[in-house]
Amino acid sequence: MVTSASAVPPVLERHAVPDKCPGALRMFEASDGKIARVRLAGSPMTVAQARLLGDLADELGDGHVLFTTRANVQLRGLSEDDAAQFPERVEAAGLLPSRTHERTRNAVVSPLTGIDGRADVIPVAQALDRAICAAPELTGLAGRFLIGLDDGSGDVASLPLDLTAQVHHDQLVLALGSGRDEDTCAVGPLADPAAVAATLADVCRVWLAVRADHAEEVWNVDDLSPAARDDLHDRVGASLQPADQAVRRATEQPRLAGTVPDGDGRVAVLAKAPMATISSAGWRAACDVAEQGDGQLRVTPWHAVVIRAVPADQAAALRETLARTGWATDPADPWLDVHACTGLPLCARSHADVQARAQDLVDSLGTEPLDGLPVMWSGCARQCGHPATAHHALVATGTDEFEMFLHDGSHAPQQGPSRERVSSGQAIALLTTAGSIA
Repeated sequence: MVTSASAVPPVLERHAVPDKCPGALRMFEASDGKIARVRLAGSPMTVAQARLLGDLADELGDGHVLFTTRANVQLRGLSEDDAAQFPERVEAAGLLPSRTHERTRNAVVSPLTGIDGRADVIPVAQALDRAICAAPELTGLAGRFLIGLDDGSGDVASLPLDLTAQVHHDQLVLALGSGRDEDTCAVGPLADPAAVAATLADVCRVWLAVRADHAEEVWNVDDLSPAARDDLHDRVGASLQPADQAVRRATEQPRLAGTVPDGDGRVAVLAKAPMATISSAGWRAACDVAEQGDGQLRVTPWHAVVIRAVPADQAAALRETLARTGWATDPADPWLDVHACTGLPLCARSHADVQARAQDLVDSLGTEPLDGLPVMWSGCARQCGHPATAHHALVATGTDEFEMFLHDGSHAPQQGPSRERVSSGQAIALLTTAGSIA
């Protein structure tokens, strides 16, 4: 087990920029009301839990369910009175297992884990959630601190993670932050989720101790000073065995639409919510499909749901139903490669109605997929929710003025070629004309 000098490291309350990510208890105040987030911590939802969210979207919110890049779901447009009853409603459904640790429950899993012969990391995620919620000192984890459990495919490992635990030959290996993917430690066998979870929780304690000992008010491993990051690696490495395997990270986002085999006569149905939003009617349609399968919905960091064990002979008709209610269910659908943040009029920081511009791009593409890298339309320089892999970035500087540049997907300042200022029409022309853009 990993040990640290401080049994209960102090919590650093201050940060240069406050963490404004919403939760179920502390919500974000937007132009149209409050935004409430339900953290899923890598676990699927039951149909009953998912149906409750659809009901709350209509009763308390604006009639939509929103997806985040950390595989969580949100409702927006809540009034003060509605926000007051939201925590109790989700808590009663088992979607708020700990009020004290609500903001620290940040874990993601590979979307197809356990399907068609892939390693299943969901039991590890569930054990980790229990271990974190049982540790009072881990309330010190920042709301932006993210743990990824990767089934070996490298999909989740492509995200900006603080701890990456990846399956290699029935064992999990750990990488801290990014940039040191060959400097890994063994954290335990996949067959012993509780032991792996306990080790990862101990690594979180070491992280808090290092951050406190170096007096660095940072949220993420990659933000540590070189000296502090070396100290973190040394302390973790002192208690864990080195691993021979390097963490693999995918360079492209997964295409989560269509079906994949899921056992004899069964398939998993994959459907994406365009622009990370689906109506309550569409959400309920996904619940109906899940009732034909294993009774669960998985939410992914790529704004999609995965529904397991659907009868293969019913899958085509069920996908058509999902498509009619707003989901992208065809692997060639342009919406798999076109993204946008909330934008105007709902986000006060935004300079443009970027969702309308994204729709314009998709309309220009018709039924053809985008040729080349994905596209992200952002209403401001924050670029909330941008893909974690390379993409074309369009960042609004005015109502119809955008900086267009190649983004590497990281959260680091982009140092690539000079940015081109274009209108939305010029950008769409460049993106839809073969050979016009690298």
